[in-house]
Amino acid sequence: MSRPWLVPGSSLEVLASLCEHLSAEAGKGAKEVHAKHGKHCCAGSVMARLSSHVPAVLRFVRHGLHRRPEPGDVSVRSSALDAARALQRAGIGGHPTAMATATFAALFTDHAMRRTAGLLLQALARSEPQAVAVALPRGLREGFAALLWLAPQKLLLGATPTDVSSNAFAASGRVARGKWIHAMLAEMQSQDFLEGDFPPLPMDLSNRGPSRLAPFGGRRKAEDITENWPRQARLRFLYGQFLALQLLSLPLSTAATSSKNDKSEIGIIFEECTRFLGLRSAAHATAVESEGMGNHTVLSCISAVLCKAVLAVLSEETSERGQKFQAALRAAAPVLAAAATGDSKAALQCLAEAAEGADSPSPRPKRVRGKTSLGDLSARKKRRMTATTASKKGEASP
Repeated sequence: MSRPWLVPGSSLEVLASLCEHLSAEAGKGAKEVHAKHGKHCCAGSVMARLSSHVPAVLRFVRHGLHRRPEPGDVSVRSSALDAARALQRAGIGGHPTAMATATFAALFTDHAMRRTAGLLLQALARSEPQAVAVALPRGLREGFAALLWLAPQKLLLGATPTDVSSNAFAASGRVARGKWIHAMLAEMQSQDFLEGDFPPLPMDLSNRGPSRLAPFGGRRKAEDITENWPRQARLRFLYGQFLALQLLSLPLSTAATSSKNDKSEIGIIFEECTRFLGLRSAAHATAVESEGMGNHTVLSCISAVLCKAVLAVLSEETSERGQKFQAALRAAAPVLAAAATGDSKAALQCLAEAAEGADSPSPRPKRVRGKTSLGDLSARKKRRMTATTASKKGEASP
């Protein structure tokens, strides 16, 4: 007997209605499970039928994300995401890592799906934080590929940074949050870019093509500083910038716990970035001087510039990090662009300037019990100042 998959050859309208039907059936299943009396067998049979549809629903959550958009794609993805959330609430969402990966892919694309995807990912982070952390690298790659197909203007300098994954990060435990940070840093510091590790990426990245990286409107226009770069270097820079902005938008703790060996999340990023700049940048600068430009020299320059820009904004408020990070990249763009086109002197200058970032002073927040964001610390300071001022006025009054 064949498994009851959803029919992929049906029209988009039929697929959307099937997903809506699954949402309704999952709700009925959840009600039957939580009922106080009877019909457990019926509830089990409903859940068994619905669980067989989970792989197809997750496929439809990704429907059309990694190709040119077509009419009806958004409605299918939206209905499939509603079905996935209903199935997860009913406790039949399948493997949490697979569902988290599909949710990450949908999180960065459609504005209409962002709230539902965020709520689903937050619920998964509460119940299965380790599974969400494991799904993070692949989910970010799928999200980057989807943005490159559907909304490339969001990847350019000047585009408004988004914090779509911050709620799921905040809902995760301390260990899972550390895995988030280490996974994102490992992706950002990678000195290679293999397209085989990603979903299909658009072949045409030129500003003359249909999938052009065009300036995006608004008060601040986005700019594509990678227009004349080789394809691999261009994709590596766009992906690294995407990762760094996601990392900096997270509500990172600035205070360590009471354990002596524990570090704050800001401290973890500072230590990893300074170690990378101190070891890798100097080693690659020596290699360029002795052997000339190698295959990975440009990618190493990109990783070093990204790490240095991250270090420069770690002490800023969470809401200001993204814009100041983009400003730091914009300042380094001329030298990095020259290095990307094969200029060995520019590559040496880029690596030398990045190595200087390893000597940056570390942020030293006051050690308090628990974890507190920088914004919370600032708010507490303001409240203390307000209370002190009010008490002084009360003492001065007759």
